[in-house]
Amino acid sequence: MLIKSPFAEVKNPQKAIRLADELSEYSFWDNATEYEIKAAAYAALENYDEAINMQKKALSKAKRMRVDVTEIKEHLSLLKQNKKWF
Repeated sequence: MLIKSPFAEVKNPQKAIRLADELSEYSFWDNATEYEIKAAAYAALENYDEAINMQKKALSKAKRMRVDVTEIKEHLSLLKQNKKWF
């Protein structure tokens, strides 16, 4: 919601990044999710370099967990084209 809300008073990608940082040590069972959230937030801010960096980290973490990385790779491909997936 903070990343893609159509309402300016709700949309706040920077807050999404901050919350992901704060919650990561308590809430996520995997770091891939944390980095995916950060990638989306940076993309919402049109900071594609950092979004790509976060998405690559998500991919790396997901590979170590031996989970399906198809969607993560698709998101990375879009980010490399300066496109959002959401």
